[in-house]
Amino acid sequence: MKRTIVLLGAALLFVSCGSSKPAAPERVHMDIVQLTGLAPSQTPGPFDVQLGVEVQNLSNEPVTIKRIEISQIGAGAYRLQSGVPGVGANRPYLFNMLLAPGTSDTATFWVHAYAVGVRGSMSESEPVTLRATVYFDAKSGGFHEITQQIIDQH
Repeated sequence: MKRTIVLLGAALLFVSCGSSKPAAPERVHMDIVQLTGLAPSQTPGPFDVQLGVEVQNLSNEPVTIKRIEISQIGAGAYRLQSGVPGVGANRPYLFNMLLAPGTSDTATFWVHAYAVGVRGSMSESEPVTLRATVYFDAKSGGFHEITQQIIDQH
């Protein structure tokens, strides 16, 4: 009886270990970059920031960037403007950018923002944390990836 219980327990252990799927290989690698930000003479108030998402195609098939959604996590030197639907944060930025296998490119766009710090204050150099959701199309089917980046404001 004890032997049966031990064998049954061992069998359950092996089944539970063998049922997990291996992690899928990474298809793309992404980084959010700030191309233009706060000007040296920026006063508190509205301004535009140019952002980009650098995408490296790690797969063996072409992928097409179709859409990028950007949002801010927490506070920072500026806030992405999301109060108006379709403007600023959470606005979808549409692309049709083809990336061949093993290549990389940067999809760039402008976002309305609001500078919150006064020049010379501590808040003007606070980092901004951004999150990008990027939607892709490929022959094997569409997919999306999410990345976060802390952008220094020096």
